[in-house]
Amino acid sequence: MRSYVATRLALTIPTLFLVSLVVFSLIRLLPGDVVLAQLSSAPGFKAEDLAEIRGKLGLNDPWLVQYLQWIGGVLHGDLGKSLWSDKDVSTVIWDHVPVTLELAIMTFILANIIAITFGMLSALRQDSILDYILRLTSIGGLSIPSFWIATLVIVLGARWFNYLPPLQYIPFTDDPIGNLGQFIVPSSIIAIASTATIMRMVRSSMLEVMRQDYVRTAWAKGLRERTIIYRHALKNAFLPVVTLMGLQLNFLLGGSLVIEIIFGLPGLGRLSYDAIQQRDYTVIQGIALVFGGIFVLINLGVDMIYAWLDPRIKY
Repeated sequence: MRSYVATRLALTIPTLFLVSLVVFSLIRLLPGDVVLAQLSSAPGFKAEDLAEIRGKLGLNDPWLVQYLQWIGGVLHGDLGKSLWSDKDVSTVIWDHVPVTLELAIMTFILANIIAITFGMLSALRQDSILDYILRLTSIGGLSIPSFWIATLVIVLGARWFNYLPPLQYIPFTDDPIGNLGQFIVPSSIIAIASTATIMRMVRSSMLEVMRQDYVRTAWAKGLRERTIIYRHALKNAFLPVVTLMGLQLNFLLGGSLVIEIIFGLPGLGRLSYDAIQQRDYTVIQGIALVFGGIFVLINLGVDMIYAWLDPRIKY
């Protein structure tokens, strides 16, 4: 196990290197740059001004020189400075991490509690009216885009219930109740698709496990239904579900951009959107590296949970 973990951690280095290389290359294919974005609204700017500022920022250097300078700083723990605000990229990212992290964790908890409960009920009451209702609801959750639901919630909520999301972010340390109230609606909206996906996986896994011989033996021995479900069926049905949970958590961390914009949440999704609009290369590169590292660690954690759920798994 230790050698496996060490190998996986060692593989994060080439993985993050490839991520940095791809992101560094692709964002420079976008038309324009940060200097043009800053000076486009300034009256009377000249081409000489653009060239001078680009030279000071190092944007006129060859692509390879720019990359080596940036990756050299990364190896020393320096993600560089924002080309737009001249702040340290690590500080800018860290200021936005709590928002995205809270949104992802709250969504993850809501989605999994509801999905596991309803997935088990759907499997245990197969082909019943409850099963059909839950399956139909899950299909609807997969089919309806979250941004459309968010738009309806704001428009109809404002018209019928006088609901509008707070205009400013409320830190948890300042007002815990207000903070949770600000996050419960967007996290619930994002959780719809995750709930539907995980619920269908829980249902199919539970149905497969409940047909196994050891579960029939448990029924024949007269064990209680609760014991059979939680001690025998659910643990073994969780293996494919854990994989899906890891993928969903990755999605929640990196895929909440639209919801953060709609609800005015200053998270990493909103930061990524602003950085792309501003052509702030260093911020985009820093966010990509952070997400790449988080994704690798989450996948490693999923593999570790595999070994705990099923000791037969060897690495």
